[in-house]
Amino acid sequence: MPDAVRALPNLRALSLGPTVRTPTWLAGFSRLVELELARAVGEMPPLPATLRIIRHGDGPPDLDHVRGLPHLAELDIGDHRWRPCPMWLDELRLRAFAATNVSIPAFAEALRGMPLIRLKFVRAVPPPQPGLEGDAIENRRALDRALADPRALRALDLQGYPLAPFPEVVRGLVQLRELTLRDAGLQSLPAWLSELRTLVLLVVAGNADVVSLPPAIAAITTLRILDLGTETCGQVGFSWLSSWLAQERPDLHIFEDFYYH
Repeated sequence: MPDAVRALPNLRALSLGPTVRTPTWLAGFSRLVELELARAVGEMPPLPATLRIIRHGDGPPDLDHVRGLPHLAELDIGDHRWRPCPMWLDELRLRAFAATNVSIPAFAEALRGMPLIRLKFVRAVPPPQPGLEGDAIENRRALDRALADPRALRALDLQGYPLAPFPEVVRGLVQLRELTLRDAGLQSLPAWLSELRTLVLLVVAGNADVVSLPPAIAAITTLRILDLGTETCGQVGFSWLSSWLAQERPDLHIFEDFYYH
């Protein structure tokens, strides 16, 4: 860490690269609200109590450095490498949570009481032991537990986890604006998607068994971005889909492959 950074105590946001060790004096930055750690290098020192947002890239072996931060609202634990859920995670009152390579069932209870508006799970690599990622039934039940009060959720992003059939819990997400169910083994999209009257983004790429779309898709008047992926577009017929929606929804943008972060 360059010494010049230490002379900037009014910093509000700080991003540390993968080779940078978190300095011990960082706790004195009383205005810092956002911290991004590409990789936790060495033992983590105490962090500023003012932090509201922490994002990890390559997740650290433990997350004790975030425990007890009174204002923490958004946490991305990064690549957790299929480690267990920290026993104390339910002490946090997060508004946004993201994790890569974790078991959704293992984290569900800890998330249950949080006032979440954004939730993201990504399965980037297979677990070291088969079954750690949960099967479709386990993952749907875990979502039911994690979203005990789903009315506040604005964004749900699940990538690489088996979920089929389409999770019924989504139907109760009445304030949902962004929905990503990528590579989830889905076979169809339900007609009740039209009940999600605030949905702006829908990503269902990677679900090759989806061979048709319900006409109700055109009734989601708030929808602006629809990503079906190459597989689904190939099954449905991208030319036909474009022509149909051009008549029904000329304001809707359709993508064969759209990466959203």
